[in-house]
Amino acid sequence: MTEDEKEIAEQIASLINPEASRSNMLPRKAEEIHMAIQKGRGFVIAENGMVICFVAIYEWPRYLEIGSVVTREEYRRRGYASRLINEAVTAAKLMGDKPIIALTNPRSTRLFEALGFRHKPRKDEVQNGFWEPCKQTCIDYGRWPKCHCTFMQFFRSE
Repeated sequence: MTEDEKEIAEQIASLINPEASRSNMLPRKAEEIHMAIQKGRGFVIAENGMVICFVAIYEWPRYLEIGSVVTREEYRRRGYASRLINEAVTAAKLMGDKPIIALTNPRSTRLFEALGFRHKPRKDEVQNGFWEPCKQTCIDYGRWPKCHCTFMQFFRSE
């Protein structure tokens, strides 16, 4: 990892982890973020060396997750997250036929709905095997059983 790449990954982690401490999202290590970017699965908007917004694609055995959506607070509500989520969905579609999902919090649910994601009932998540990896992630980060994720699946077929 070059010094520039390390700095970008650390900036992203420093945006994600305070949100994670408020239970708005799962924490991520700079190494995980760097790996997503290296694989072409991390999408960044930066200005003058400062990260403004980040979104990643995480691959699970049965689906692709759009996650780690974070925007620097003073840049929110300007369309940066929408732009990167759309880029990530486009890239995910090229990765195969796996369903594209997002685990959202109450604050981001409307954004994902506007971009073509729809709620999936918890029973569908469990029945289709989607919930187990999510549950394990919540356990790994000490969030289970108080995980408040809303499971959404992408349905728009543009």
